[in-house]
Amino acid sequence: MRKLHVTFAGTGTTVSRWIRDRRLKVCYRELCAAASTKTVTDVAYKWGFNDAAHFSRTFKQAFGVTPRSLRIGSAVPALDDY
Repeated sequence: MRKLHVTFAGTGTTVSRWIRDRRLKVCYRELCAAASTKTVTDVAYKWGFNDAAHFSRTFKQAFGVTPRSLRIGSAVPALDDY
């Protein structure tokens, strides 16, 4: 495990932050999916976020919009910007 942390040392991020960012991006894609009938909480729990409020705060900090507003389509910034 130490080798993994050393590998990330020069990247400007940590292993845990990289994993969290990947999970958030997958959540973003699922929330944007037009055919998705899952709630924000369903998506958050599916990808390992065990607290809906924490997920919402983290998501908004990462993307500048709430997961709910993204889910209902009122705000859809391009994922490529992140």
